[in-house]
Amino acid sequence: MLKNLFFLCLLATIGYSCTGLRNSRKQALDENIIATTSQLNIIKTLENKIQNKLVDDSNNAIKSYLPILKALETELKARKTMLASLDIKKDSEKIEKLTREYRKKRDEEINLLLMMNDFVNVGTGTVKSEGTFESGEFALSADVKSRINLFVKQVKDSLGKYEGKLDATQSLQIEITTTGYSDAEPLRRPNLIALLKQNAPGPMPSPKKGINYPQNRKYLNKVLSRLRAKSVYKYLDKALKEVGKANIVRQPDNVIGLGETYPYRDIKDYLEVDERRRICKFSVAIIPVKSSE
Repeated sequence: MLKNLFFLCLLATIGYSCTGLRNSRKQALDENIIATTSQLNIIKTLENKIQNKLVDDSNNAIKSYLPILKALETELKARKTMLASLDIKKDSEKIEKLTREYRKKRDEEINLLLMMNDFVNVGTGTVKSEGTFESGEFALSADVKSRINLFVKQVKDSLGKYEGKLDATQSLQIEITTTGYSDAEPLRRPNLIALLKQNAPGPMPSPKKGINYPQNRKYLNKVLSRLRAKSVYKYLDKALKEVGKANIVRQPDNVIGLGETYPYRDIKDYLEVDERRRICKFSVAIIPVKSSE
């Protein structure tokens, strides 16, 4: 009698253990699916924030985040589809293996998303600042330098904050974008005109017309605006290198001159000669990357 009772208890214990294992596997599988869905939602929120900022500044350096987010989104969608296809009984070993693998991988991915979200929210990597240039000038004024120095301090603070959160395989890199503008004031100074011609990528659009013929003036003002962007880039690059906590990566077309184009779409009362148009926007994207990249 006691022997039979013992076997009955043993069978019950084994059955309870099997049920517990199945429940544990189901819980692990469900947690992975929920976590993956949550990460996809964070990515969508980040993409929307970035796109909203790019409406006002299409050259903002944070556009560098979009391909990173898109690649992660593709990977997570594939992961979610695969997890949803698993069977608790048939794929028990695979579920346990994937649970261990994804736990570490998920921590890295969430850390990356949190850093990028903070860069977008706090402003480091997305701050768009500007300083007014004197008419016909591309040398940095004290006002422009002070704005850049303030911006560099924000970048430095964030680099210090996140550098310690990287794992051994990661490092931080910085991408800078500067975009210069000008107003439509006629060009009168011979030295300036000669300098702009010297830095122009090609001949004047209408060589038989005067310097201030609209096509020629716009062309040379575009050259002037790029020189402004170049001045800001050089100063910003030097200041960030002195911080020394991240690699600065130069991307193609990150020094941009837009000439007489209006810097802000929402300002309706621009004048032909208007100091609000003699500016340079600058932005920085701080990107965690694998050290081998």
